[in-house]
Amino acid sequence: RVKSPEQLADLYYRSVGHNATLLLNFPVDREGLIHPTDSANAVNFHKMIQRELQHNLVAGMTPKVSNERGGEFTAKAMTDNSWDTYWATTDGVTSATITFDFKKPQLMNRIMLQEYIPLGQRVKKFAVEYLDGKTWRSVEQGEETTTIGYKRIIPLNGSTTNYSASGFKAKSVRITIENAKACPLLHTVEVF
Repeated sequence: RVKSPEQLADLYYRSVGHNATLLLNFPVDREGLIHPTDSANAVNFHKMIQRELQHNLVAGMTPKVSNERGGEFTAKAMTDNSWDTYWATTDGVTSATITFDFKKPQLMNRIMLQEYIPLGQRVKKFAVEYLDGKTWRSVEQGEETTTIGYKRIIPLNGSTTNYSASGFKAKSVRITIENAKACPLLHTVEVF
């Protein structure tokens, strides 16, 4: 059965967006070629993901954090677009908050978190909230938000089954790392 670009995008968010590998399993013909429809859908799916994750609202921003190791391990490292830099808490601190404040409410529908994997996967439990006027509201996931790992993409619509929903407007977004195996290390936070 041929998957549409929308189905492939959903598969991407359910796999890569949950710290797993995307396996397309396209069948090949006797000449070793992928069917032209599958090939076209793969190209369109790739363009769709690029479009949906194109405008990072927090690029270059420095978030407020509840704890910071300092030196080269500052909050700015989460938005500097570099794989080799990361924010870290001080040793022994296994919970923290990361808050992005905007000058005016922004429409957002996804958040991407990435741990600095060369030093291990550490986050055991986290939560995402947004500021709705004056009240912090939890982004309900319909599942426990445990690990982040290499990459976690969270739909900001309260659904684990609908990654294409419109999201909401918020003046601030906050990530709370509730528990980690050791001091958390995040190298990327992006909001779309």
